[in-house]
Amino acid sequence: MNKKGISALLETVLLILVVLAAAGIIFGAVIPMLRGPIEKSTLCSGALEIAAASQSEVTVTLQKDVALSSLAVTVLNSTESAASTSYPTAGMKLGESKSLALPSITGTKTLVRIIPVLVIQGKNETCPAIESTI
Repeated sequence: MNKKGISALLETVLLILVVLAAAGIIFGAVIPMLRGPIEKSTLCSGALEIAAASQSEVTVTLQKDVALSSLAVTVLNSTESAASTSYPTAGMKLGESKSLALPSITGTKTLVRIIPVLVIQGKNETCPAIESTI
């Protein structure tokens, strides 16, 4: 009987090729899934600053050159009741400040929360809220 097997060298080369193919598939699937959240986190972080807040309005300043779509503004009073409104902000430029009227709520306003909405790769993406006491 003439039995021949795969040589050790060929076996090693095939094993390396299988590992490289698996790594390429994983890399091709994982990197695109991580790219969006990483980009969003980078753009959102420090994009907006609350410059001043009073009982009637809040002033925000755009700190990064990003495409700001809108701002969701929520105020809370001492009993933690909340009132919200949204303001379009498309076209706001880096370094520009904008004063926004706060929504009305009974009682003394104690906290303002602003949620920036950015346009990232053509889609509106909600950033984490920034807050300031009044």
